[in-house]
Amino acid sequence: MSVPCVPSKWRIVYGSAGFALSEIHSRLCAELGENIPCVPAESFVPETPEQSVLLLGTPADNCLLGKYGERLSSLGAEGYIIKTEEGFLSEKGQTLVIAGADQNGVIYGVMDFLHNIADRLAYGKYYREKRYRPFAEPLEALDISSCPSVAKRGIWTWGRCIYDYRGFFDNMARTKLNTAVIWNDVPPVNGLEVVNYAHSRGIKVLWGFSWGWSTECDVDISDPEELIFWRGHILSDYENKWAPLGGDGIYFQTATECDEKDFNGRPLAACVVDWVNGIASALYEKYPTLDIEFGLHATAVKTSTEYLENVDPRLTITWENGGAFPFAYHAWDTEGFEATCELTDKMLALRGENEKAGFVFKGVSTLFWPEFMAARDGFVLGQASQEQISRVFEKARGEIRTEQAWWLENLGCLTEIARKAVASGAAKGSVTLLCEDGCFERARWMPCVLFGETLWDVNADPKDVIRRAALSRDAVFA
Repeated sequence: MSVPCVPSKWRIVYGSAGFALSEIHSRLCAELGENIPCVPAESFVPETPEQSVLLLGTPADNCLLGKYGERLSSLGAEGYIIKTEEGFLSEKGQTLVIAGADQNGVIYGVMDFLHNIADRLAYGKYYREKRYRPFAEPLEALDISSCPSVAKRGIWTWGRCIYDYRGFFDNMARTKLNTAVIWNDVPPVNGLEVVNYAHSRGIKVLWGFSWGWSTECDVDISDPEELIFWRGHILSDYENKWAPLGGDGIYFQTATECDEKDFNGRPLAACVVDWVNGIASALYEKYPTLDIEFGLHATAVKTSTEYLENVDPRLTITWENGGAFPFAYHAWDTEGFEATCELTDKMLALRGENEKAGFVFKGVSTLFWPEFMAARDGFVLGQASQEQISRVFEKARGEIRTEQAWWLENLGCLTEIARKAVASGAAKGSVTLLCEDGCFERARWMPCVLFGETLWDVNADPKDVIRRAALSRDAVFA
């Protein structure tokens, strides 16, 4: 005799299928121990008066979210609402709304619900007396609106240090990061496939490559003839190698990963401005809307920053090596932080109202340079064996464990620099975290989670950020 199927109390009523739906569905099924039905919004009809609904999507793709449209518009890009309502879509059931201003807003609303609400509720302050089961029991009253402080938040890494690009981008989305700067010696043969997957997770890809920085050539950036050669070379490289990969922009470095020096009697800063403007103008002439970020090491120009006022205002200057943590390679290195703050203020005001600044922050994991080998031929990005990933994971864990201890102590340094950037209005470029060879595809390391949470809300108290991150069940302490 067959047993009739009893309908679940919960339904997910969605606007469009995607990563947000798969993540929340997986969690809901795990909490309730059954497969929860998913219903397109236009087809939804409550089955019982007790029907509970998780309403997911944007006003544009979910016809039941129209009344939240004005509130979501006021939040802006990537904003979201998390709200519980009684009797909204059924007589006695509960409605949980996770609505985004756009598709990324839906993803981030789901992630914050899972990490900052469901994980916290499961083991509340009084867990020794009572365990709460999200969804199996009524949800607490919620009415939350949120949007990011920093628009372009992400990770900077070498392409050959991504071993599983699907896991890497999944974990970026779970950490509310939307920009990947991927540096390569040569283009990956599967680059278009990689970009398409990143886009499915709400992530833009900036391909990083050299404009005169290399492991094997010594470029004289003061030489007009070399500029003519590199101008044509970079334009050809972009058109033939990088543009076909479908990325969302490019990032370059050029002769500044060094201390200050002169080229034929002229400061490096003066020469590099002529160099990058000369090459960028060729790209902008053919691709006027191309997003180009100029990776600049502050150590190379810190006493001659006045020359940088003349960098083409269409270019983002993305700063590295600006002094103490969060610019330093180690999270314990806070010596000279006051001077770092002063330099940051200067970075954010160089071109006045035209300033477009980005940052590469550090203190997580780096390449082991004694074993560095530059790639010379095409390679497949992010499809390594599980055995290789496991080896990298164990190596990375030791490094990150060391850095993690200091992130917990010095997170306030990142917070202060991030607040300066946001308050200036000049942080229009990518703000990324160097995570080279960190096996981020396997673990949402605590420093990365702290970074993502800080950039999402720079006004949050670092102690609250640490507590939220620690309560997230998939944030990994190394």
